[in-house]
Amino acid sequence: MIKKYFLILIMVIFFIGCVTMEDKYRYGREGKYGYTLEQFINDYPDSPYTEEAKRILAQFKEYNTFKDAETNNSVAAFRDFLEIYPNGPFSDEAKERINEPIDEAFNRTCKIGTIQAFRGFAESYSYSEYGQIARDYVDFLKSVESKSFESYKQFISQNPNSFFALEAKATFPILWLNELKKKVGIYICIIDFIKWKGILGGAGESEEKIRQNIFNEIKSEIEKEGVVCTLLDSISSIDPMETPIILVATYREQKGQSYRSSDSYNTSPYAADQLHKAATDNLAAVISDILFGPTVSIDSKITIMDADTGFEYYKNVYNLNSKVDKREIIRALGIFHSERIIPSLLIALKDKDWEVRWYAIKALEEIKEPRSVQLLISGLRDEDFRVRLAAVQTLKGENDPNSVESFIAALKDDNWSVRGEAALALGNLKDPRAISPLINALKDEYGYVRREACDALEKITLKSFDEDLNKWEQWWEQNEGASINVNNH
Repeated sequence: MIKKYFLILIMVIFFIGCVTMEDKYRYGREGKYGYTLEQFINDYPDSPYTEEAKRILAQFKEYNTFKDAETNNSVAAFRDFLEIYPNGPFSDEAKERINEPIDEAFNRTCKIGTIQAFRGFAESYSYSEYGQIARDYVDFLKSVESKSFESYKQFISQNPNSFFALEAKATFPILWLNELKKKVGIYICIIDFIKWKGILGGAGESEEKIRQNIFNEIKSEIEKEGVVCTLLDSISSIDPMETPIILVATYREQKGQSYRSSDSYNTSPYAADQLHKAATDNLAAVISDILFGPTVSIDSKITIMDADTGFEYYKNVYNLNSKVDKREIIRALGIFHSERIIPSLLIALKDKDWEVRWYAIKALEEIKEPRSVQLLISGLRDEDFRVRLAAVQTLKGENDPNSVESFIAALKDDNWSVRGEAALALGNLKDPRAISPLINALKDEYGYVRREACDALEKITLKSFDEDLNKWEQWWEQNEGASINVNNH
């Protein structure tokens, strides 16, 4: 054993002796074997590589300092960086961060998404509404870090006027129902019901009894929050004016195998033989079934929907006190149709999940407030065509003249469905500024886009040249700059 360690020591000494200065410099640059550039500079202060090592270290330090400023996300942090590195490779980017418009700074902060990022933004723009939103969001995130039901209830009670009070309530279906103060109809859907419950279990059980037990359990839970509910026999006959919210509880029983399947023994054409084999192999399980009923697994989920439209605010949650994901939260916020949810939607529109952004766009549809139009216009620049399509479809219903330029830009979208919807929207707005772009859209490779562009041109100009590009170009060449008689009917 001693000889073995002695040989290892000799090898280590030999290895160290064989490592050249160039090797150590390479190890320092690559971070190999725990050797650093700082160690290299100390070991070889006068080597031909020392100055380069110092320069690389300085670059690393500048890079790390800039990253620290990004993490801090405040104007003050970027100014401090520029005081140290006024002419470095990151100085231009730091200056851009200091001078960027507040809405761009807020959007960037939302993409970062950390508490520190929002705190730094709030410190930098404390005078603005965006700054107040960021402060409230920091308080919200800090208050619910434990993600428990009680932490959300506490935040709501202590911050009733917070920008994010409604989001906190939508995080748990029971709190959302409490905020709505609307009557809830409860429909119990029982699937794969197993009647036999065993001799000792009363031999049998009815679906109606199961249904009533589930209703009583849900009723007891939601009435604690002041929610009025009623048991529904069916969904089709409900009056949405009287009962605007439907809660569907799906109850499914699945029977486990009590004995081996026929695959485990030779098949027989006689049922008695089969039963005899199964009972022989699993007598204890069969007796248990007779006395206590079969082994049953229960799957129970809840969906909450709009009684009028059928829109599902929550899909397949396990209980009303369960925390739901961001998609469910934004979907549920859409019921409020209030500017109070705009701060939550502002942040949701920068979420990494396209579905969250999509539901945020849909939630803006019923908010009749000028800022909602601006948010919809921002949705036209989303990276996912499904979000852009939702934005153009929602925005065209607003008939807002401020959206004309955005629709014109959308005629060049990568996705044909977005281009077609943009052409349709421009036809509804009947703005002469769209004539030339719509004529260009007649060159589109997709027939749907060309048809919508043609229809839009006819609505705006009262001319009809079908999809004949030459005729439209000739007409525009003669009439460009002239006062166009716009059809406003």
